[in-house]
Amino acid sequence: MTRETVLITGGARGQGRSHALGFAARGADVAVLDIGQPIDGLPYELATSDDLRETADLVARTGVRGLAVACDVRDPAQVQAAAGTVLAEFGHIDTLVLNHGIWSTGRFWEVEEEAWTSTFDVNVNGSWRVARAVAPSMIQRRAGNIVIIGSTSATTPTQNYAHYAASKAALVQLTKIFAAELGEFGVRVNSVSPGLVDTPMVNFQAVYDRVRPGASREEFLQGGYAMTLLAGRRQLDPSAVTAAVLWLVSAQAADITGLDLVIDAGNRLLPRHNPRPWTPEGNVS
Repeated sequence: MTRETVLITGGARGQGRSHALGFAARGADVAVLDIGQPIDGLPYELATSDDLRETADLVARTGVRGLAVACDVRDPAQVQAAAGTVLAEFGHIDTLVLNHGIWSTGRFWEVEEEAWTSTFDVNVNGSWRVARAVAPSMIQRRAGNIVIIGSTSATTPTQNYAHYAASKAALVQLTKIFAAELGEFGVRVNSVSPGLVDTPMVNFQAVYDRVRPGASREEFLQGGYAMTLLAGRRQLDPSAVTAAVLWLVSAQAADITGLDLVIDAGNRLLPRHNPRPWTPEGNVS
């Protein structure tokens, strides 16, 4: 019996590592793809090449094959080469998880051109490039799954996130279009849109300072309880997103395609409020 094979982008740490280990635990060979080097202008450090190798090693320790592939999804040649490497090693790709992404903040008129274009080039263009490189092999086999990691920011407007939110909205729309175009070949395409997930991307002081200047990580985590509707829930653990990904590519979801599955512990159902209210007399905050 042919073993399931999976390619996960942004697989060096955080959600990507969680997805990789989730698939490995159920017996799949897993290739993890990541840039493994810095990108200018981000408020946090990206995963390293050591992180990427570590994820592949952790996968291999479960008894399946783990493959680390360094790739900058902004470079079409690197993307094509990376897809070729995985196909040469595994023979085919059953599931593609487009998990990579970057973020930064700022009011739209203050965001630098480089930050705006880089966000779209990584999040949207990069996802298209990888999907374009992998889809032909799925079409040929008339089987496959693609899962795109979106965000609740795609459908819930959030101030200071115009470039990030718009990129995630584009991914949710691409999910539906990819599903429509690949359906005749037996390939399913779905997206998972999580709320705030507790990963290294959000664990640094500038994020904690949004609770209050100088806030600790514990205060940040405690503040997460106010962002969910379900009792006892705060920032999502990556495993919650992994569970959704694994279900979407399972036989139980065989009739589901073009779906955006939201995982947010009810955040989108909470009342919205104006964080900077004004009265005729002026700002009251």
